Amino acid sequence: MLPPLPKSAIPACFSATDLSLVLLKDVKELWTNSSNKFFDGLAAGRPVAVNNTGWQADLLNHSCAGFDVDPRDHSAAARKLHRHLMDQEWLCKAGRNARDLAVNQFDRNMLAEKFEGVLVSAIGS
Repeated sequence: MLPPLPKSAIPACFSATDLSLVLLKDVKELWTNSSNKFFDGLAAGRPVAVNNTGWQADLLNHSCAGFDVDPRDHSAAARKLHRHLMDQEWLCKAGRNARDLAVNQFDRNMLAEKFEGVLVSAIGS
């Protein structure tokens, strides 16, 4: 575990990894979570693994930018993580897919423009 770091140091940390893990307590209400480390991993072009079956798991599996593991089966999760971490071809491809997601779906400027469009549309209604 790293000590607390300034936000400006986070990209370098994520870029030094092979894969980003987003681990949450196994509570269904957390499946809608949108943690920063999920987006930081994508922005760094690193595959992401999550331990829930929420929207992030669906997105990762659909886009081939990562995968989900069963939070109740630690042995299976460890095997799946190991298999993916040992597959350099998969890591490269999933990393490119992760970066594509970051740029094409979660870019803050693009999202701000969309949000502005919604507000302008609401005012015009």
